[in-house]
Amino acid sequence: MRYCCEFNQIHAFHVDHVDHVDHVGHVGHVDRGIFFIRVLFILQLLSAALVALLWSTSASGHVYGALSEGAHWKLEPSRLGCKLSQPLPSYGTAVFYRRAGETMRFYLESQRKTKFGGQAHIMSAAPAWMHTQPINSLGKVKVNNGVRPVDISHNLASLVMAELQRGRVAVIEHTGWYTQHKVEVEVNAVNFTEAYRDFSACLADLLPANFDQLERTTFLFDSGADWLRREYRARIRTISEYVGVDKSVARIFVDGHSDSAGRTGANWDMSRRRAEVVKEIMMEEGIPEEMIVLRYHGENFPVAKNNSVKNRAKNRRVTLRMEKASR
Repeated sequence: MRYCCEFNQIHAFHVDHVDHVDHVGHVGHVDRGIFFIRVLFILQLLSAALVALLWSTSASGHVYGALSEGAHWKLEPSRLGCKLSQPLPSYGTAVFYRRAGETMRFYLESQRKTKFGGQAHIMSAAPAWMHTQPINSLGKVKVNNGVRPVDISHNLASLVMAELQRGRVAVIEHTGWYTQHKVEVEVNAVNFTEAYRDFSACLADLLPANFDQLERTTFLFDSGADWLRREYRARIRTISEYVGVDKSVARIFVDGHSDSAGRTGANWDMSRRRAEVVKEIMMEEGIPEEMIVLRYHGENFPVAKNNSVKNRAKNRRVTLRMEKASR
């Protein structure tokens, strides 16, 4: 793409300076010797341009990207995460990804590892047929060592996506596979409008939270109480919705606790009642009973010393912990 203008200029020179040749191949009004000298000169220019192109590619780096006729976008929709990617021949993949409960990211997955750090320059360029438009710099990010050299967070990722929506090419330059080597990756906007529409529909259907955000939950209780505060039910509802989608979740451990006030037996019973109340609400919200592992511990396993009102409030609790099936 970067060399299209040079060849256009050479082509223009050829058209403007070669005299008219008639339909039977005779040169009109020009000495034959001058004509061949000019043809030889043009061939020398083309040869020099080709050598310069090859030298530039081998000395400064490599350019990767799908050609317009071969560029396509692949959507992998899920309520756990939405992934929109474009394969990049001989390089890897360019990916937009948003996980449930998080913001969108854009990253490059490379078939080869980078190991020299440095900075990546994120730009947008007009497609080849609009090469007179300027290249826009969108920002710079740190290059990561490994097979994901460029990983861009929400704001810049959204800017890259907006440029693709405008029909422009996303261009990422980063350090390459060896010293003084540069890589340029071009992400094509062909067919992006339809892909973006489907990607947006996937985003709208994402779950409100992911496994890491829901894996552990603590519900606190008032002194002497075994009823669950109203605001906690929404959390249980979110957990129920999550486990209904993520079939890798095998068990949810429900552990009841108390503070050390009162008799040991009474505290043990209170922790059991608190755990059972939470289990009952979980089942009301649609979590299968066979997934729930109920345990209660009385005043054992405090998270804080029972030497103040504030600390005892921390110990009156029920904890939920989701566990995935072992692979």
